[in-house]
Amino acid sequence: MEDTNAFVIRKAGFELMLHFNDILQDQNDPKVLDLLMHCLDFSAFVEHSEKLPSFDVRAIGSDERLLIQPGTGKYSEDESLQILKFFFDFVKTGDQFEFWWKFFKQRVAPILYPNECKSLELLNKLDDMGFVQRCPYKIHVQVLDMILDSLESPKKSEVLYATDKDIYLFLLIFRQSFLLPPIHFENISKMLKTYRSWIVKDHFVYQWPEIMEKSRNLYFRVCSALVFLKHVFYN
Repeated sequence: MEDTNAFVIRKAGFELMLHFNDILQDQNDPKVLDLLMHCLDFSAFVEHSEKLPSFDVRAIGSDERLLIQPGTGKYSEDESLQILKFFFDFVKTGDQFEFWWKFFKQRVAPILYPNECKSLELLNKLDDMGFVQRCPYKIHVQVLDMILDSLESPKKSEVLYATDKDIYLFLLIFRQSFLLPPIHFENISKMLKTYRSWIVKDHFVYQWPEIMEKSRNLYFRVCSALVFLKHVFYN
């Protein structure tokens, strides 16, 4: 079987797994979530000495395996991005955002943003896995798009604004956006629209939540600093 066909089958299986997890949510077996993480393959983006966690996945027996010749090639960066885009699109458009945001915080963010997660105590400080320098920008753009789209939804934004830790996490993720290549200027501009709307309240889509009102001075300092960085880097 050609590698292209192997990828199509893998993607179809991944879709079934997403729907399965979407239904069971917290009642699911952690090993099934490990299998899902195994499918979210970031290995094509590893550089230098970066290490990625491995997940214990049960071997498929000969009586369970599809009666087709397996592909031999590794998945390319483009194929990995297709799987990731499929995942983030599923999260954005589905009705179980609270579950998937929790999954992202506990499982995905510690790999893509280990330093940020350590600062929020979402990851053990001794853990040396993940992209410690920065999240690969091709992946980061997808994460950024998922968060920004969710902030535009009243229901999903309630999840993102649930706690200070949730807000700090996506603000720390936003901060990495200033390392994006200029080709992604539109993504950065859309991100900065959220800061502007919080500060001057000129955009009804992004409402200043009550939890941020309680720490107004802190959030104003963070948002104002990032808006200033925008002018430094892109004006």
